[in-house]
Amino acid sequence: MRKTKSLYSYCLVIFIVFFYIVALNSSIAQEKQNNPIKTEITIPICLHITGEDAQPIKEYYDKAIVKAQTFFITTTAVFSLRYIHYNEPSVQFVQSADERDALAKYVNEDDCVHVFLVPRLFDLDHKDTDIAGRHWQYLGREKKYQKRRYIIVAPQSFTVDVLAHELGHFFGLKGHHKSPKNLMYAAPDDPNPVLTSVQLRILRKGVVLFNNSKN
Repeated sequence: MRKTKSLYSYCLVIFIVFFYIVALNSSIAQEKQNNPIKTEITIPICLHITGEDAQPIKEYYDKAIVKAQTFFITTTAVFSLRYIHYNEPSVQFVQSADERDALAKYVNEDDCVHVFLVPRLFDLDHKDTDIAGRHWQYLGREKKYQKRRYIIVAPQSFTVDVLAHELGHFFGLKGHHKSPKNLMYAAPDDPNPVLTSVQLRILRKGVVLFNNSKN
């Protein structure tokens, strides 16, 4: 009888320990799902500086990419300058859709986000109106350039937030936000713009998708 009770107690202990281990593993798995380990994803930037007065434009980029990084810090993206091509192409302004498309031939099929810093960029609907920047996808007929995307920024007259704004579009934020305090407002001029939690989730997904598409 004592042996039966002893065996019963032993089995009960085994069962309790087994149940505890299963519950603990389940809890750990749930915690990992809710709070996944964030691994940094390096996003190379390939910079094309057009025009003749390159130094102040490069200085703008240095400030703008630091500001952009502050918005993307929770997305795991880390921007890294891979190279700079000066005077490529040698244009002073980009005014038409064809001129925007012409930049595609300088965009290699690599893992870079290609950024063109141009002296002046014009609105397509209002030919005499300067704009700060544009996320652009090639619209022309040459198949080898189709689906190529890049960013065009005219830095000299605008804030350092413009690059971050266009990177937002590049990584999946469509349209513009209604709040002037949001980074994705049509003409952000708030000194400390913000992004919503929903926007950050979209950017995190966009960064991962971009990275996976290049691997």
